[in-house]
Amino acid sequence: MNRIALPPTVAAALVFVLWLPAVAGAADDLRNGNWWRGLNDASKVEYAIGLMDGALGFHKALTRPFKPEAITTPEADPSEDVRVHQLVVALLLNGVTAGLLRDALDQFYSDASNRLISSVDTADVVLNEIAGAPKSQIEQIVVALRQVARRN
Repeated sequence: MNRIALPPTVAAALVFVLWLPAVAGAADDLRNGNWWRGLNDASKVEYAIGLMDGALGFHKALTRPFKPEAITTPEADPSEDVRVHQLVVALLLNGVTAGLLRDALDQFYSDASNRLISSVDTADVVLNEIAGAPKSQIEQIVVALRQVARRN
């Protein structure tokens, strides 16, 4: 069987086109605290694993040029996003588990005033909290996220 080699941009476009219907179908699914509280524990852990895998993948994308030699001889790209790097290192290399992340999201959403905040924003808050961000900074961000969530 002959294989067709697609240029990277064509392959990326094909993946996007195949992915688009799933995203469009999920548009009415508001992923916020109300959605989160409706999930069973297994689904929550799967979501947490996806967040962690996504963070690790994003970290690699930022810190490693997309070249074969960068894979065989990894060196940090000096233009990397330092905050993402510090967050990923603090979390994924220091024993944060999917269960811990699930518990942190559960705790955050146990406060009814947080339930309209999107799960992506909430994940950012709890991951930074786990990584040791100052409590005052976390509180300020949560207040701002509540305001934005109420407007939407």
